[in-house]
Amino acid sequence: MRTSRGMSDLIRMQIIQERLSGASYSSLRRKYNLNTGDIIKRWMRIFGIMDNQRKRSQPFSVVDPLNESIEDPTLLKQALKKAICRAEKAELRSKAFETMIEVAEAKYKIAIRKKHGTRQ
Repeated sequence: MRTSRGMSDLIRMQIIQERLSGASYSSLRRKYNLNTGDIIKRWMRIFGIMDNQRKRSQPFSVVDPLNESIEDPTLLKQALKKAICRAEKAELRSKAFETMIEVAEAKYKIAIRKKHGTRQ
């Protein structure tokens, strides 16, 4: 089984998009070789996307920062694009910080990262 720690946010958003298109958690779990389908629910909460498929009469909704649900399909697509954009920016920011730390460690020859097992 594959763990989700090594997955980029883009792959996670692709899986969420497939879920919003109607794929079941179990089929996505098998397709992407995930340990559990609950991880997809967790990603959806992290990205602010709610899955109301348990209630068959209600469509999917996205919760926006103002705590209002969005049920229009075009607004859902816009919200998904914004979430993907935020995920891409966060990934780039993380890479920039990693690069900055690596350069500083090499240039000044000091260890900046926390050592595992040390007490602070």
